[in-house]
Amino acid sequence: MFRGRRIWSEPRCFERLGGGGDRLPERLDRPRAPARRRRQVRQVGVRPAPAQGGRGQDHPAQGGHVSTVKPAVAPTSSVYAGVVTFNPDLKRLEENLASIVPQVEKTLLFDNGSTNFKQIATLVETRCASCDLFDGKDNRGLAYALNRLCRQAADEGAGSILLLDQDSVAGVGMVASMLPYREGNTAIVSPIIIDRNIPEEPNSEFSSKTVKRAITSGSLVDLDAFAMVGGFDERLFVDWVDFDFCANLRRNGFEIVKTSQASLLHEMGKRTYAFKIPWIDKSGRIVAKACYRTNHATSRRIDKARSWAIVMEKYRQTKVGRDERRFIALNFLRDLCLEKGKAGVVSATLSGMRDGRRAVRHSERKIG
Repeated sequence: MFRGRRIWSEPRCFERLGGGGDRLPERLDRPRAPARRRRQVRQVGVRPAPAQGGRGQDHPAQGGHVSTVKPAVAPTSSVYAGVVTFNPDLKRLEENLASIVPQVEKTLLFDNGSTNFKQIATLVETRCASCDLFDGKDNRGLAYALNRLCRQAADEGAGSILLLDQDSVAGVGMVASMLPYREGNTAIVSPIIIDRNIPEEPNSEFSSKTVKRAITSGSLVDLDAFAMVGGFDERLFVDWVDFDFCANLRRNGFEIVKTSQASLLHEMGKRTYAFKIPWIDKSGRIVAKACYRTNHATSRRIDKARSWAIVMEKYRQTKVGRDERRFIALNFLRDLCLEKGKAGVVSATLSGMRDGRRAVRHSERKIG
Protein backbone atom coordinates (compact mmCIF):
# COMPACT_ATOMS: atom_id res chain seq x y z
CA MET A 1 0.00 0.00 0.00
CA PHE A 2 1.24 3.51 -0.77
CA ARG A 3 1.22 4.87 2.76
CA GLY A 4 0.36 8.51 3.41
CA ARG A 5 -1.28 8.98 0.00
CA ARG A 6 -4.99 9.00 -0.76
CA ILE A 7 -7.01 9.41 -3.91
CA TRP A 8 -10.61 10.41 -3.38
CA SER A 9 -13.52 10.42 -5.77
CA GLU A 10 -15.66 13.56 -5.75
CA PRO A 11 -18.41 13.92 -4.69
CA ARG A 12 -18.14 10.42 -3.13
CA CYS A 13 -14.88 11.53 -1.59
CA PHE A 14 -14.71 8.69 0.94
CA GLU A 15 -14.08 6.02 -1.71
CA ARG A 16 -10.43 5.02 -1.68
CA LEU A 17 -8.64 4.06 -4.85
CA GLY A 18 -5.25 2.41 -5.11
CA GLY A 19 -3.47 -0.92 -5.03
CA GLY A 20 -0.88 -2.79 -3.06
CA GLY A 21 2.86 -2.69 -2.91
CA ASP A 22 5.46 -1.07 -0.75
CA ARG A 23 6.21 2.59 -0.50
CA LEU A 24 8.23 3.58 -3.54
CA PRO A 25 11.55 5.45 -3.34
CA GLU A 26 12.35 8.79 -4.97
CA ARG A 27 9.04 10.34 -3.95
CA LEU A 28 8.68 14.10 -3.61
CA ASP A 29 8.06 13.86 0.09
CA ARG A 30 9.34 16.25 2.72
CA PRO A 31 10.99 14.99 5.95
CA ARG A 32 8.19 14.05 8.29
CA ALA A 33 7.69 16.67 10.99
CA PRO A 34 6.89 15.73 14.58
CA ALA A 35 3.21 15.07 15.06
CA ARG A 36 1.31 18.17 16.08
CA ARG A 37 -1.95 18.39 17.95
CA ARG A 38 -4.77 19.23 15.58
CA ARG A 39 -8.48 19.59 16.16
CA GLN A 40 -10.57 16.48 15.66
CA VAL A 41 -12.54 16.24 12.41
CA ARG A 42 -15.62 14.04 12.32
CA GLN A 43 -15.16 13.06 8.71
CA VAL A 44 -12.57 13.54 6.02
CA GLY A 45 -14.02 14.86 2.80
CA VAL A 46 -15.45 17.82 1.00
CA ARG A 47 -18.00 19.86 2.87
CA PRO A 48 -21.08 21.11 1.01
CA ALA A 49 -21.08 24.68 -0.22
CA PRO A 50 -22.44 27.18 2.29
CA ALA A 51 -26.09 28.11 1.99
CA GLN A 52 -26.87 31.18 -0.07
CA GLY A 53 -28.95 34.06 1.20
CA GLY A 54 -31.80 35.97 -0.36
CA ARG A 55 -31.24 37.60 -3.75
CA GLY A 56 -27.58 36.71 -3.75
CA GLN A 57 -26.47 39.51 -1.44
CA ASP A 58 -26.65 37.80 1.95
CA HIS A 59 -24.20 35.14 0.84
CA PRO A 60 -20.70 36.62 1.26
CA ALA A 61 -19.18 35.09 -1.89
CA GLN A 62 -21.90 36.77 -3.95
CA GLY A 63 -21.30 40.20 -2.49
CA GLY A 64 -22.76 40.12 1.03
CA HIS A 65 -20.94 42.15 3.66
CA VAL A 66 -19.15 40.50 6.60
CA SER A 67 -18.85 42.44 9.85
CA THR A 68 -16.63 40.00 11.73
CA VAL A 69 -12.89 40.44 12.23
CA LYS A 70 -10.44 37.66 11.43
CA PRO A 71 -8.95 36.00 14.52
CA ALA A 72 -5.23 36.39 15.03
CA VAL A 73 -3.20 33.76 13.15
CA ALA A 74 -1.75 31.17 15.49
CA PRO A 75 2.03 30.85 15.03
CA THR A 76 1.76 27.07 14.90
CA SER A 77 -1.15 26.87 12.42
CA SER A 78 -0.22 24.55 9.60
CA VAL A 79 0.11 25.39 5.90
CA TYR A 80 -1.27 23.21 3.13
CA ALA A 81 -0.82 23.57 -0.62
CA GLY A 82 -3.69 23.23 -3.08
CA VAL A 83 -3.34 22.54 -6.81
CA VAL A 84 -6.17 22.41 -9.38
CA THR A 85 -5.38 20.19 -12.37
CA PHE A 86 -6.95 20.05 -15.82
CA ASN A 87 -5.14 18.04 -18.52
CA PRO A 88 -1.74 19.03 -17.11
CA ASP A 89 1.66 18.50 -18.66
CA LEU A 90 2.88 15.74 -16.35
CA LYS A 91 6.52 16.84 -16.36
CA ARG A 92 5.53 20.37 -15.40
CA LEU A 93 3.18 19.04 -12.70
CA GLU A 94 5.96 16.88 -11.29
CA GLU A 95 8.21 19.95 -11.21
CA ASN A 96 5.45 21.83 -9.41
CA LEU A 97 5.11 19.13 -6.73
CA ALA A 98 8.87 18.81 -6.33
CA SER A 99 9.08 22.52 -5.52
CA ILE A 100 6.20 22.78 -3.05
CA VAL A 101 5.83 19.44 -1.22
CA PRO A 102 8.93 19.96 0.98
CA GLN A 103 7.67 23.41 2.01
CA VAL A 104 4.20 22.53 3.37
CA GLU A 105 2.62 20.02 5.72
CA LYS A 106 0.41 18.49 3.04
CA THR A 107 -0.52 18.99 -0.61
CA LEU A 108 -4.07 18.59 -1.95
CA LEU A 109 -4.84 18.21 -5.65
CA PHE A 110 -8.31 18.56 -7.17
CA ASP A 111 -8.74 17.34 -10.74
CA ASN A 112 -11.31 19.04 -12.95
CA GLY A 113 -12.05 16.11 -15.26
CA SER A 114 -8.67 15.62 -16.94
CA THR A 115 -8.42 13.13 -19.78
CA ASN A 116 -5.09 11.99 -18.33
CA PHE A 117 -6.37 11.51 -14.78
CA LYS A 118 -4.94 7.99 -14.52
CA GLN A 119 -1.46 9.33 -15.28
CA ILE A 120 -1.94 12.07 -12.69
CA ALA A 121 -2.98 9.45 -10.13
CA THR A 122 0.08 7.35 -10.93
CA LEU A 123 2.34 10.37 -10.47
CA VAL A 124 0.79 11.15 -7.09
CA GLU A 125 0.94 7.51 -5.96
CA THR A 126 4.57 7.00 -6.85
CA ARG A 127 6.09 10.41 -6.17
CA CYS A 128 4.19 12.11 -3.36
CA ALA A 129 3.44 10.38 -0.08
CA SER A 130 2.05 13.56 1.53
CA CYS A 131 -0.42 14.33 -1.27
CA ASP A 132 -4.16 13.68 -1.57
CA LEU A 133 -5.77 13.67 -5.01
CA PHE A 134 -9.50 14.34 -5.48
CA ASP A 135 -11.23 13.28 -8.68
CA GLY A 136 -13.83 15.89 -9.61
CA LYS A 137 -15.07 13.72 -12.51
CA ASP A 138 -15.86 16.72 -14.71
CA ASN A 139 -15.02 20.41 -15.02
CA ARG A 140 -17.28 22.55 -12.85
CA GLY A 141 -14.97 25.52 -12.92
CA LEU A 142 -11.96 26.88 -11.10
CA ALA A 143 -13.97 28.51 -8.31
CA TYR A 144 -15.68 25.21 -7.49
CA ALA A 145 -12.35 23.37 -7.32
CA LEU A 146 -10.67 26.06 -5.21
CA ASN A 147 -13.53 26.02 -2.72
CA ARG A 148 -13.19 22.24 -2.32
CA LEU A 149 -9.45 22.51 -1.72
CA CYS A 150 -9.80 25.30 0.84
CA ARG A 151 -12.63 23.61 2.73
CA GLN A 152 -10.79 20.30 2.79
CA ALA A 153 -7.68 21.98 4.20
CA ALA A 154 -9.78 23.75 6.84
CA ASP A 155 -11.50 20.48 7.75
CA GLU A 156 -8.10 18.93 8.38
CA GLY A 157 -7.02 21.76 10.67
CA ALA A 158 -4.86 23.89 8.37
CA GLY A 159 -4.61 27.62 9.06
CA SER A 160 -3.58 28.65 5.54
CA ILE A 161 -3.42 27.16 2.06
CA LEU A 162 -1.01 28.05 -0.73
CA LEU A 163 -2.93 27.92 -4.01
CA LEU A 164 -0.98 26.98 -7.14
CA ASP A 165 -1.66 26.52 -10.82
CA GLN A 166 -0.62 23.14 -12.18
CA ASP A 167 2.36 24.59 -14.09
CA SER A 168 3.71 26.94 -11.41
CA VAL A 169 7.01 26.31 -9.64
CA ALA A 170 7.58 27.69 -6.15
CA GLY A 171 10.89 29.34 -5.40
CA VAL A 172 13.20 27.91 -2.74
CA GLY A 173 11.94 28.87 0.70
CA MET A 174 8.91 30.66 -0.76
CA VAL A 175 6.43 29.61 1.93
CA ALA A 176 8.78 30.38 4.82
CA SER A 177 9.41 33.84 3.36
CA MET A 178 5.68 34.58 3.19
CA LEU A 179 4.70 33.37 6.66
CA PRO A 180 5.87 36.49 8.58
CA TYR A 181 3.31 38.58 6.68
CA ARG A 182 0.31 36.52 7.92
CA GLU A 183 -0.78 38.99 10.55
CA GLY A 184 -3.62 41.31 11.45
CA ASN A 185 -6.28 41.50 8.76
CA THR A 186 -4.06 40.12 6.01
CA ALA A 187 -6.07 37.54 4.07
CA ILE A 188 -3.62 36.85 1.22
CA VAL A 189 0.15 36.98 0.97
CA SER A 190 1.41 36.93 -2.61
CA PRO A 191 4.94 36.52 -4.04
CA ILE A 192 6.45 38.31 -7.01
CA ILE A 193 5.64 36.51 -10.26
CA ILE A 194 8.33 35.57 -12.76
CA ASP A 195 6.67 34.93 -16.13
CA ARG A 196 8.26 32.17 -18.20
CA ASN A 197 7.41 33.98 -21.43
CA ILE A 198 8.71 37.44 -20.55
CA PRO A 199 12.46 38.12 -20.29
CA GLU A 200 12.00 41.12 -17.98
CA GLU A 201 12.85 41.03 -14.29
CA PRO A 202 9.85 41.70 -12.01
CA ASN A 203 9.85 44.79 -9.82
CA SER A 204 11.45 43.92 -6.51
CA GLU A 205 12.22 47.41 -5.20
CA PHE A 206 10.14 46.80 -2.09
CA SER A 207 10.05 44.36 0.79
CA SER A 208 6.27 44.20 1.07
CA LYS A 209 3.31 46.34 0.10
CA THR A 210 -0.47 46.28 0.21
CA VAL A 211 -2.05 45.63 -3.19
CA LYS A 212 -5.61 45.42 -4.49
CA ARG A 213 -5.30 42.10 -6.31
CA ALA A 214 -3.31 38.90 -6.48
CA ILE A 215 -3.56 36.06 -8.97
CA THR A 216 -4.58 32.64 -7.68
CA SER A 217 -1.23 30.95 -8.17
CA GLY A 218 1.14 31.71 -5.33
CA SER A 219 -1.54 33.14 -3.04
CA LEU A 220 -1.16 32.10 0.59
CA VAL A 221 -4.79 32.31 1.73
CA ASP A 222 -5.85 32.61 5.35
CA LEU A 223 -8.63 30.06 5.79
CA ASP A 224 -10.47 32.05 8.46
CA ALA A 225 -10.78 34.98 6.05
CA PHE A 226 -11.78 32.58 3.28
CA ALA A 227 -14.65 31.24 5.40
CA MET A 228 -15.77 34.67 6.53
CA VAL A 229 -16.32 35.96 2.97
CA GLY A 230 -17.88 32.71 1.75
CA GLY A 231 -15.02 31.53 -0.44
CA PHE A 232 -14.85 31.88 -4.21
CA ASP A 233 -17.96 32.80 -6.19
CA GLU A 234 -18.90 29.66 -8.13
CA ARG A 235 -20.89 31.65 -10.68
CA LEU A 236 -17.49 32.48 -12.18
CA PHE A 237 -15.84 29.72 -14.19
CA VAL A 238 -12.14 30.53 -14.76
CA ASP A 239 -11.31 34.16 -15.51
CA TRP A 240 -11.53 36.77 -12.76
CA VAL A 241 -12.15 34.16 -10.04
CA ASP A 242 -9.08 35.42 -8.19
CA PHE A 243 -9.69 39.14 -8.70
CA ASP A 244 -13.31 38.80 -7.59
CA PHE A 245 -12.18 36.97 -4.44
CA CYS A 246 -9.73 39.80 -3.72
CA ALA A 247 -12.46 42.41 -4.27
CA ASN A 248 -14.72 40.59 -1.82
CA LEU A 249 -11.94 40.45 0.75
CA ARG A 250 -11.22 44.18 0.38
CA ARG A 251 -14.92 45.00 0.65
CA ASN A 252 -14.98 43.22 4.00
CA GLY A 253 -11.94 44.97 5.44
CA PHE A 254 -9.20 42.45 4.67
CA GLU A 255 -5.84 43.24 3.10
CA ILE A 256 -3.72 41.62 0.40
CA VAL A 257 0.04 41.86 0.84
CA LYS A 258 2.68 41.29 -1.82
CA THR A 259 6.27 40.54 -0.84
CA SER A 260 9.43 40.53 -2.93
CA GLN A 261 11.02 38.11 -0.45
CA ALA A 262 9.26 35.20 -2.21
CA SER A 263 9.08 34.35 -5.92
CA LEU A 264 7.02 32.05 -8.13
CA LEU A 265 7.84 30.86 -11.64
CA HIS A 266 4.57 31.06 -13.54
CA GLU A 267 3.12 31.24 -17.03
CA MET A 268 0.57 34.02 -17.57
CA GLY A 269 -0.94 32.44 -20.67
CA LYS A 270 0.99 32.29 -23.94
CA ARG A 271 2.01 35.94 -23.94
CA THR A 272 4.03 37.34 -26.83
CA TYR A 273 5.68 40.70 -27.45
CA ALA A 274 3.50 43.34 -29.14
CA PHE A 275 5.31 46.71 -29.08
CA LYS A 276 6.84 49.33 -26.79
CA ILE A 277 5.31 52.52 -25.48
CA PRO A 278 6.83 55.56 -23.72
CA TRP A 279 6.60 55.18 -19.95
CA ILE A 280 7.65 57.23 -16.94
CA ASP A 281 9.38 55.08 -14.34
CA LYS A 282 9.55 55.73 -10.59
CA SER A 283 12.66 57.87 -10.95
CA GLY A 284 10.86 60.17 -13.38
CA ARG A 285 12.75 59.02 -16.46
CA ILE A 286 11.00 58.32 -19.75
CA VAL A 287 11.67 54.72 -20.75
CA ALA A 288 10.38 52.30 -23.37
CA LYS A 289 7.97 49.85 -21.76
CA ALA A 290 7.30 46.54 -23.52
CA CYS A 291 3.68 45.44 -23.97
CA TYR A 292 2.60 41.83 -24.47
CA ARG A 293 -0.41 40.12 -26.03
CA THR A 294 -2.28 37.46 -24.06
CA ASN A 295 -3.32 35.55 -27.23
CA HIS A 296 -6.39 34.21 -25.46
CA ALA A 297 -8.86 32.10 -27.42
CA THR A 298 -12.33 33.49 -28.11
CA SER A 299 -13.88 31.20 -25.49
CA ARG A 300 -11.51 32.60 -22.87
CA ARG A 301 -12.42 36.18 -23.79
CA ILE A 302 -16.11 35.35 -23.52
CA ASP A 303 -15.58 33.80 -20.09
CA LYS A 304 -13.63 36.85 -18.92
CA ALA A 305 -16.33 39.27 -20.08
CA ARG A 306 -18.99 37.08 -18.47
CA SER A 307 -17.15 37.43 -15.17
CA TRP A 308 -16.85 41.19 -15.69
CA ALA A 309 -20.64 41.51 -15.91
CA ILE A 310 -21.15 39.48 -12.73
CA VAL A 311 -18.51 41.43 -10.80
CA MET A 312 -19.82 44.85 -11.87
CA GLU A 313 -23.33 43.92 -10.75
CA LYS A 314 -22.09 42.30 -7.56
CA TYR A 315 -20.24 45.38 -6.24
CA ARG A 316 -22.54 48.01 -7.72
CA GLN A 317 -22.64 51.29 -5.76
CA THR A 318 -19.64 50.42 -3.58
CA LYS A 319 -16.12 51.84 -3.51
CA VAL A 320 -14.76 48.42 -4.42
CA GLY A 321 -17.21 48.38 -7.33
CA ARG A 322 -15.83 51.66 -8.65
CA ASP A 323 -12.30 50.28 -8.44
CA GLU A 324 -13.32 47.10 -10.23
CA ARG A 325 -15.19 48.91 -13.02
CA ARG A 326 -12.15 51.09 -13.65
CA PHE A 327 -9.85 48.06 -13.68
CA ILE A 328 -12.18 46.16 -16.04
CA ALA A 329 -12.37 49.14 -18.41
CA LEU A 330 -8.57 49.39 -18.51
CA ASN A 331 -8.30 45.67 -19.22
CA PHE A 332 -10.76 45.95 -22.09
CA LEU A 333 -8.88 48.92 -23.58
CA ARG A 334 -5.61 47.05 -23.19
CA ASP A 335 -7.01 44.03 -25.04
CA LEU A 336 -8.41 46.27 -27.75
CA CYS A 337 -5.05 47.98 -28.26
CA LEU A 338 -2.75 44.96 -28.01
CA GLU A 339 -4.60 41.91 -29.28
CA LYS A 340 -4.97 40.91 -32.89
CA GLY A 341 -8.47 40.76 -34.37
CA LYS A 342 -10.08 43.85 -32.81
CA ALA A 343 -13.54 42.91 -34.09
CA GLY A 344 -13.21 39.51 -32.45
CA VAL A 345 -12.26 41.12 -29.13
CA VAL A 346 -15.33 43.37 -29.22
CA SER A 347 -17.65 40.54 -30.30
CA ALA A 348 -16.41 38.16 -27.59
CA THR A 349 -16.69 40.88 -24.94
CA LEU A 350 -20.28 41.72 -25.87
CA SER A 351 -21.22 38.03 -25.95
CA GLY A 352 -19.65 37.40 -22.55
CA MET A 353 -21.29 40.44 -20.98
CA ARG A 354 -24.70 39.22 -22.15
CA ASP A 355 -23.99 35.78 -20.67
CA GLY A 356 -22.92 37.36 -17.40
CA ARG A 357 -26.05 39.46 -17.07
CA ARG A 358 -28.15 36.36 -17.72
CA ALA A 359 -26.19 34.51 -15.01
CA VAL A 360 -26.92 37.30 -12.53
CA ARG A 361 -30.64 37.24 -13.30
CA HIS A 362 -30.69 33.44 -13.06
CA SER A 363 -28.97 33.40 -9.66
CA GLU A 364 -31.38 36.05 -8.36
CA ARG A 365 -34.39 34.02 -9.47
CA LYS A 366 -32.90 30.84 -8.01
CA ILE A 367 -32.25 32.19 -4.52
CA GLY A 368 -34.64 35.14 -4.38
